[in-house]
Amino acid sequence: MFPFLIGCQDVIDLSLEEGEKRIIINGRVSDTLPVYVDIYATANYLSASTNPRISNVTVNLYENEVLVATLVENDTVAGNYIDPFIGSEGNSYFIEVIVPEGHPYFSNTRWVSAPEVMRRIVPADSSYYQYQLEKPFFDEGYYAYVMFTEPAGLGDSYRQRIWRNDTLWNTQYDINVFNDEFIDGRSFDDIDLPATQIGTVAKAGDIYKVELSSISAEGYNFLLLLQEQTVQVGSTFDPPPAPIFGNIVNADDPNRLGLGYFFASRLTYEIIEIKE
Repeated sequence: MFPFLIGCQDVIDLSLEEGEKRIIINGRVSDTLPVYVDIYATANYLSASTNPRISNVTVNLYENEVLVATLVENDTVAGNYIDPFIGSEGNSYFIEVIVPEGHPYFSNTRWVSAPEVMRRIVPADSSYYQYQLEKPFFDEGYYAYVMFTEPAGLGDSYRQRIWRNDTLWNTQYDINVFNDEFIDGRSFDDIDLPATQIGTVAKAGDIYKVELSSISAEGYNFLLLLQEQTVQVGSTFDPPPAPIFGNIVNADDPNRLGLGYFFASRLTYEIIEIKE
C-alpha cells in the first residue's frame, strides 16, 4: 500500500524593476547602397512587445566632418531613416541623431556615432558549386563555394552575409566576421587555402547572394561580442554576460551610452545559381 502524495503550487508574481531605457541606433553608409539608420528604444525585459521604433527625430550624416545628408523617415517603416547618399573609400563618416524637446523618448538629447573610415575591399575571384554524395558531416546535395584573395597589408576586417532565394540568413548563428590576422594576403582558391563554403546543402534552382563588407576593427569586435553573447545556451563554457555597447554616445554626456552601431563599409557581391 502506497501513501498518497499531495503537492501544491504557489503562483509567484515575478516583478522586476524597469531599468533605464536606452536608445538603439543601427545603420550603415556604403559605397553601393543608400545610407540607412534604424532607431529604437529598449523595452522592459518581461514585456511582450517589441522594441518601440522612434519617429520624428533628425538624423544627419557627416563625411569628413562635413554635413552631407539629412535622412528622411521612411513613409512605411517608422523609425527607419534613409537617403540616397553613397560614400567613398578612405572617407570618414559619422551620424548625429537629434531628439527634440518634448519627444516621448529621450527628449532634448543628441546622439553621435564614433567616426568610421570606409575601408577597402576586393571582389571575389570566382565562385562555383558541386554535387557531393553523403559523407560524414555532409548531406548529399549541392554545395557552393567562393574563391577570393585577401589583399596584402594587415588591418582589414570583414563581415559576410548570405541570402538564399531572396531570404537573408539573419539569426545570431549567421553573424560571420573575420579579419586578416592569420590570412593576410592569402588566397582562398583551393590551392593556397580551401575556397570558402557558402551556406549548407542546396538543391538545383537555389540562388545564393553573398555580400562581403569591409568593417573597422571596432565593428569587428562589436559583432564578435554580439555573437558570443546571443548564442549562449546556458552551459558552463559560455562567456559571462557582458554589456554590448557599440559606437553610439550622448554628445553632451559621454558617460551616457547608446546601443547599436553605425558602420561605414565598402560592399562586394557574388551571385551563385545552382543548376543541374
